[in-house]
Amino acid sequence: MQQKVNLVDGLAITTKIPDKQRLTAKESQALMFARLFTEHPRTVNETYTEHMGAAFTVGGRLLAASVKCFIHGLVPGLCKTAGSDAILKLHGEISPRRFDQPTL
Repeated sequence: MQQKVNLVDGLAITTKIPDKQRLTAKESQALMFARLFTEHPRTVNETYTEHMGAAFTVGGRLLAASVKCFIHGLVPGLCKTAGSDAILKLHGEISPRRFDQPTL
């Protein structure tokens, strides 16, 4: 069974279609676009841009924590709890959202 994408008000709506029907190239591209860029953000009630901003924020915070962990590895007396503090804080912020979305 394949999926078909209909663009409604700028949103890609996927529907299942029987195997006997074939998707056009345009429909196939729209389906791929929807899967890659809009399907997941919609599950967390965000636009693509909002989701990108949130992901970049989390990534930046993890990058900063990673640098602090490397500093701690070089000089154990510095940044003693920075890594675990960042993990605990991010976990507290992200965990509640994880259970609001469908799983694979």
